[in-house]
This record gives sequence, C-alpha cells and structure tokens, in this order.
Amino acid sequence: MKRIENNWIKAILAGTALILIYKLIDNFTEVRSFLGMLTGIFFPCILGAVIAFLLYIPAKKLQELCGKVKINFIRNNSKVIGTLLLYLIIFLLIGLTITYLVPRLYKNIEELVYNIPKYMDKVENFVKTNKYLQNFSPATIVDDKISEYFNMSQINKYIGIISGIANSFISVFVSIVISIYIILEKDGIMRYMRRARKVVFGGGLSTLTLYIKRVITIFYSYLAGLALDGAVVGIISWIGFSVLRVPYAVLLGFITAIGNMIPFFGPIVATVIIVLISLISGGIWRVVSVLIFISVVYLIDGYLIQPKVIGGSTGLKPLLVLVAVTVFGDLFGFVGMLTAVPMMATIKMIVDDYLEDGKIDGN
Repeated sequence: MKRIENNWIKAILAGTALILIYKLIDNFTEVRSFLGMLTGIFFPCILGAVIAFLLYIPAKKLQELCGKVKINFIRNNSKVIGTLLLYLIIFLLIGLTITYLVPRLYKNIEELVYNIPKYMDKVENFVKTNKYLQNFSPATIVDDKISEYFNMSQINKYIGIISGIANSFISVFVSIVISIYIILEKDGIMRYMRRARKVVFGGGLSTLTLYIKRVITIFYSYLAGLALDGAVVGIISWIGFSVLRVPYAVLLGFITAIGNMIPFFGPIVATVIIVLISLISGGIWRVVSVLIFISVVYLIDGYLIQPKVIGGSTGLKPLLVLVAVTVFGDLFGFVGMLTAVPMMATIKMIVDDYLEDGKIDGN
C-alpha cells in the first residue's frame, strides 16, 4: 500500500512539473520579463555571491596566515582580519590601476583617435598608388562605421549606459558588503543548505553535490589562472612595446592581455589589431619587430607561463577547446568565450563518468 501511495505521489509531482514546464514555454516572454525583474531586484545579492565565490580561496589563505600570527588579537580574529586584509589589498590594486594604468590607457586611446585622420590619409595614398586597390575606399568604410556607431541615437544609448553604470555604484558597494558577509558566514550558510537539502530531498542529491564541488573547482582554478596569466602577459607586452618604442604601448598591452584570455581566436584577433596599429603608425619595420616580439611572448606564455599558472586544470584536447570556444562564444558572446573551456570540461567530466560505468554517480 505504501509503495502505491509513493507511486501516486511521484505521478502527481511529475504531472505538476509537466504543467509548469508547459506554462513556462507558453508564456516565455512574460516569464523572461519576470526573471529580468527578479534579477534586477536581487542583483546586489547575485553579484555579492559571485565576488565571494571568486575571493573565498585567497581569503581563506589569508585567514590561515593570520591564525598563525603570535599576536592574540590577530589570531583570535583571524577570519575577520584575513578577509578585510584581502579586500584592502584588492582596493589598493584597483586604486593603483585607476591612478596609473587608466590615465595612460585613456591617453593612448585619445592619441589614436586624434591620429586616425592622418593614418587614413596614409592608407588612402597607398591605395591610390596601387592599381589593384584603387576601387577600395577605406575612408568611406571608416566614415560609414563612425556614422553607424556615433549617430545621435547611439550617443543617447551610450549616455544611458554610462548613467546606468553610475547608478550601479551603490549596488556594487552593497554587493561588496554582502560578499564580505558571505565569506565570513560561509560555514554557517553551508550547514543551513545541507540541513535544507536533507529536509527537502532526504539523503538524495549527494551525487549532485559532488558534481557541484567538482565544477566549482574546475571553474575557479581555470578562471583564476586565466586572469593571472592574462595580467602577466599584458604587463610583459606593455614593457616590451615601450622598449621597442611602439606607439600606444599601454593600449596594445591591454589588447594582448584580453586576447590572451580567449583560447585560439583571442591571440589571433589581438595580433591582427596590434599589427594594423603598428603598421599605420610606424611602417613595415616596426611591424616586423612587433611580430617577432609578440611571437616570443606567446611562445614563453604557451610553454612556461600557462603550464605553471593554469596547468592541466581542464584536461581538454585542443579540438575540444576549439569547439567549445566556437559554440559557447556564438551562444553567449564574450562571456561564453571566457567560460567556454571550463563549461566544456564540465560536460566532458559528466560524459566520462557515464561512459566509465554506464551511470552518472560521480565515481
């Protein structure tokens, strides 16, 4: 009798789930609008959770270091002091970046924009003297793009984005405070979630919990390593371009760092942009020196820096990485490209587990 009752309960739950799925699909626009509203309301909490996720491990390391200090006050309050010390270090790094890097980056962009007409004249003169390119008009293409991205409607859109960013500062501040509390109360939050899981699902979901831990490890190790690798390559490139007296060294170093964070396509696109800027601003010999330097940087990064910083955190073959970047980049844009590798590594992990013994059990 008990088994029959359990079957009825399962059938009712399954039917309810099917009805909910049908209603969600049938009212997709309203559901998406509602979810967008909820996301806006809970944005500080979501962002705070993301910040806490990214900073939890370095915070834990600092907490452990503070716990080993001989001063009783620091040792007894190691969790709070270690967490606040991490945020202080981050704010100092952000301050240094805003003070030293951003003004130079802005100056490079300003100089590049100011010199575009001069560079376009050089390109036009080159085209006019080449019979194979006489029907090609780069100035017209640039003018069309400028009118496309800088008409009044687009300018109003940009103003709206800037206003939105300004209004978001309060939300970001709240998110930072929330992230601090999440890190400090992490053990209590996890205990509460485990209790809630047991009440709702009994002893189930242990396999899901195991997979979640693995996925978090994959994402954390990969993204942290990727950010560090991008920063190292960007700084090396900045210094190298400055030594070679390449114009816009800060901007080119920044482009190299961003491009290096996207597998396969990122370095190619970054190199093309750097070569074009170097060509129009300095000529063919500058391009040769830049290409030699950037090739050396990518070789050093591929054989020395990346293996140490990122290592084998994903275990993906190059073909899977290429497929992941293509598919997830097309689906989710720039964010998809950055997270494509850990997402594909997660899918591969689940498939491998299934192929191992015919079931998804985490073993």
